[in-house]
Amino acid sequence: MKEVQGLQNIQKITIDFVADGPTQRASAKQWDKNSRIIRAEILNNGFPVTIESGTTVTYALRKPDKTQVVNTATYQDNIVTINLSDQCLTISGLAICEIIFVKNSQVISTAVFEIEIYQSAYDDDAMESSDDYGAIASMLEDVTQAMENAQEAATQADESAKKAREAADEAAETDIGQVLDKFNDYVPTTRTINSHSLSSDVALTPEDLKNEPWTTYKTTSRYEWTLTYRKIGYKLMQFQLQGTFQGAQLERNINDAAGHTPIFVDEPFYFPVWMTVNGGVAGIGVGMINQQHEIHLSTPAYGNTVQYVGFGVTSVIDDLDDVDLDETE
Repeated sequence: MKEVQGLQNIQKITIDFVADGPTQRASAKQWDKNSRIIRAEILNNGFPVTIESGTTVTYALRKPDKTQVVNTATYQDNIVTINLSDQCLTISGLAICEIIFVKNSQVISTAVFEIEIYQSAYDDDAMESSDDYGAIASMLEDVTQAMENAQEAATQADESAKKAREAADEAAETDIGQVLDKFNDYVPTTRTINSHSLSSDVALTPEDLKNEPWTTYKTTSRYEWTLTYRKIGYKLMQFQLQGTFQGAQLERNINDAAGHTPIFVDEPFYFPVWMTVNGGVAGIGVGMINQQHEIHLSTPAYGNTVQYVGFGVTSVIDDLDDVDLDETE
């Protein structure tokens, strides 16, 4: 079903998580911008799906020249809205697309549907076809924003402590302040914290709190997988996970383990994974590490001699200053 609203062409399709039904098809025109919209009704075994709040929804589109676009989509009830980006429509021909849902430790994608991109009458040289991973860029922006928020919270905590000291100084000038002074006479001065007397301000350093970040990286390996990592905070790790596999690689399912790594976590976490061949990006997918230290991948098929590279930031069970990952299994 198609409809037109102003200068937008809206096409409606119905797509199921079950992949054995007839392939749905939409159409678009090469070089169109901000005007081609697909609204997909999402079903599960033929019944409408309830998309829970907090679910991340993206679409992955492979163009006729095999370059890929991964971008975010919006949803309301069980309707997902895809606004095809400029990169989606740079090449005419038949493109394939799927919609991916991520919530906590769950990842599920719809059946693949087709988009027929009809050739334009003119050749727009202003844009070349290339891979576009806007959704991954958004994830990295979220990580950066979270770190900035943490720094801001620490600054506000310092300001609150300063105001508390100032209030205590003012109280010392009142009758109740005299009572507090009398109480302070009973504070022991012979006990210390990290060589700081309890009767004075205790200024703890990151080293005191075992929170000092590393300035260099460490590396450890498990079979095909190499882990490069460093400590960036208390029980906080920045990492890159790299594995090279010879021969053509089949499509990987998130339910199957692809190896092990000594990252100890309380619950599974997800991170982006790039597939490269001969130094060029060949595809993109999702990686997951669980409490059993297993590496799980959800990536498309490709070959030959494929290298998987994942990266991210995660919290770990033990502080990295207290463990040697080369000795853990």
